[in-house]
Amino acid sequence: MTDFTRPIVEHPKLVLRFFTADSLFVLSYLVVFVGLFTVVIGRSRTFAYIGLGAGILAALLDAIENSFFITYAWMVLENYPSVEPALPLIYIIANLKLMGTFAAFLVFGLVWPRDEWLGWVVSSLMLVFVLIGVLGIYFPGLFQIGASFFLPGMLLFAWYFWKEARKI
Repeated sequence: MTDFTRPIVEHPKLVLRFFTADSLFVLSYLVVFVGLFTVVIGRSRTFAYIGLGAGILAALLDAIENSFFITYAWMVLENYPSVEPALPLIYIIANLKLMGTFAAFLVFGLVWPRDEWLGWVVSSLMLVFVLIGVLGIYFPGLFQIGASFFLPGMLLFAWYFWKEARKI
């Protein structure tokens, strides 16, 4: 058993609970990317499609990454023989997921409408998230700072979408 597989082997049901929640999160941010697309499509079709494509790719890679952990946990619960995880592949998928997320937020942040203070805040947070995330490759301590933008950002997007929907 490796340090990587220890939590999965010792707590497979907890791992499955976590990845159930994370799978719902993946679906949620996929919906957010569709919402971002609808906001910016009138400003730049090219950037809107690039952002949506990158967001869909990030969600797909995240689902693939989750599938590894879910599969390992199911294997433990079903008493299958222990297998060594495909660590380089898992880490490559995780990194590509981040790059897709950064690409999506970069293009959406660049063309986001800045007609009022909320637009400026949303656009700025998307671009700062990308900057901190990319710098986090070289300065790993920044990764947690960048990740801390994601959940509050989701709430900010929800507020923005709700506010815009009320205008219709």
